[in-house]
Amino acid sequence: LVKHIDRIDVLRGVAILSVILFHLLGTVFGKDHPGFHDKILDVAAVPYQWWLLSPLSLGWTGVALFFVISGYVIHRSRLLAKNFTWLDFLKRRFWRIYPAYFIFLVVFSVAKGVPLLSADFLLHLLMLQNLTDQTFFGGINGVFWSVAVECQLYALYPVLISCRRYIPMLPLSGAAATIWLLIAYTFADLPPNNPAIWASPFLLWPAWTIGAVIAEKHIGGSRLFNRRAAWIIVILLLLFASSAIQPLYPLAFNLAAIAWAAVLDSYVFKSAVLGKVETIACTVGAASYSIYLIHQPIMVFVLHSASLNRSTLMLLGGILFTPAIVSLGWLSYSMIEKRFNFASTRVRTH
Repeated sequence: LVKHIDRIDVLRGVAILSVILFHLLGTVFGKDHPGFHDKILDVAAVPYQWWLLSPLSLGWTGVALFFVISGYVIHRSRLLAKNFTWLDFLKRRFWRIYPAYFIFLVVFSVAKGVPLLSADFLLHLLMLQNLTDQTFFGGINGVFWSVAVECQLYALYPVLISCRRYIPMLPLSGAAATIWLLIAYTFADLPPNNPAIWASPFLLWPAWTIGAVIAEKHIGGSRLFNRRAAWIIVILLLLFASSAIQPLYPLAFNLAAIAWAAVLDSYVFKSAVLGKVETIACTVGAASYSIYLIHQPIMVFVLHSASLNRSTLMLLGGILFTPAIVSLGWLSYSMIEKRFNFASTRVRTH
């Protein structure tokens, strides 16, 4: 089997904790972004307490990091596999992703009273809920959209490999994203409207692909970003601009992915022993998928049931809820994910 990289789990831990804090901010204040007025950031739309915690509003970039990690891990595994087949790839991805997803899909559907024969449930069952605005976030679990996009990016992976003899992977996905973006600007309303269009797998494809490109570089003994600090500073400035100017907002996800890719490129390339904080993050990251699947519906239920002011909710959410949801995610990881992951490891790729 391909050697596991602990530093990838460290980054997964950072990603999931960022997402939890992002959703905590949004749940407590009712919005995770101020929104726009005349296509510019509406600074008066949220109270001053929100602005004091506004760095947490960038926690959504953890999802972009998950996409970068996915591209890196999957492409690296393929390149290092001795006897890779696309059938084995699909089997491994199914056992890794779908069982836990299906279990919590049913659990949250029943808990929220969503009929199991409804369009919302059936589209979620087929990982197609992100294709319509009505079911994109759905009434089941708002974070499930990214799992569907991830699976659709798996389906696009053979296209990257098949076409790479004619055009490199990143230019190919970048060209597809640019074409999609131009079409979206022409026919769709600006975000946050039409999420199915603005979070299409074609538009988010570069975020996944850049991870795959870094994997190739690392296997070859080199890195993609030679001036990491400069890249990160420039991309962060562009990211802040895209968050503040509505027409640029659709660029934010891929910009965040580039910034995180520069971090991954440098961090994973290191060989030093993990420190104590990194070890904790690594432990959290190992269970990040289960934590991601369960955290938001439980958070909304718990915090909306508490009759407390916003400051107290944020404090308790950070101190009590986050460790609790991480622990619950670990339980799910141990009882569900690991069992089905064992099934996936039986599908040999070497």
